Amino acid sequence: MKNSVLHDFLLQKSTAHKMGSWDAYVNAFKGDGTTMLKCGIYDQEGNPWALSPGMSATQAQVKRLASHYEDSSDFYINGPEFESSKFAFLKKVEDGGNPVLVFKRKDAENEEDKHLLVAMNTVQACLVGIAKGGEKHKSLAINLIRHVNEAMRKYNY
Repeated sequence: MKNSVLHDFLLQKSTAHKMGSWDAYVNAFKGDGTTMLKCGIYDQEGNPWALSPGMSATQAQVKRLASHYEDSSDFYINGPEFESSKFAFLKKVEDGGNPVLVFKRKDAENEEDKHLLVAMNTVQACLVGIAKGGEKHKSLAINLIRHVNEAMRKYNY
């Protein structure tokens, strides 16, 4: 999807939230599934609001991401464990609005399994996604999480 099409889709779907559907946000976050493998929306204490199939992070894992969002320096020394994998901190992408934390799976044996972990806080939530590795997918994953963040912030979530 092109960015403008995705943006329009998210803004349409964000109105569905007023009717109680967090699934619309998760579906938009996952996109067409070619980049984002699974994702979730949690409160900043790590409690799940909505998850795509297969997302199985613990409350403590999400809470650590949310609580170190502003000061992510701890991640350089001790990257997060997420689900059953260890991740290394790649960078905090701050070019254009709210920052996105980007991590790369450390314990993968081959390149195709070196998935990315992206995380971003909204006003009240923590967005977390597992995406395919590589520069192309990293850029797309950052765009997906930013668009969902924008749609949620519009309604003060």
